[in-house]
Amino acid sequence: MDLDIVLNLYLKNGSAKEILEIAKNIEILANQPILEVSEGFKGKKIDYSDACRSILAATICNEKNEEATRYYIFDKARVNGTNNLTVVGNKHYNNQEEIDKLMEESLLRVHSDLSDK
Repeated sequence: MDLDIVLNLYLKNGSAKEILEIAKNIEILANQPILEVSEGFKGKKIDYSDACRSILAATICNEKNEEATRYYIFDKARVNGTNNLTVVGNKHYNNQEEIDKLMEESLLRVHSDLSDK
């Protein structure tokens, strides 16, 4: 299911190279399957027909006082017929290694899907 994407960037002194890396990561995150529904929404009627995914990329200082980009993903949908979109699932990625692992899993999933055909 394709979700509309809402993007927020908070970068500190972002170089062109960093921005290109962030763009690549956002593309990976935008194309992931719908996130697992949070505990409070399990068993409720969730309507994804006009849902969206919000992605926040923020440059922060880690424990070693090094700058790193973290990613926060929020899937929003209508719950129990309400008119407002509500965050029904969320996930965050603290470092590039987590994004790289996600990309590797995505490539394996695509490869598996293609070999099944």
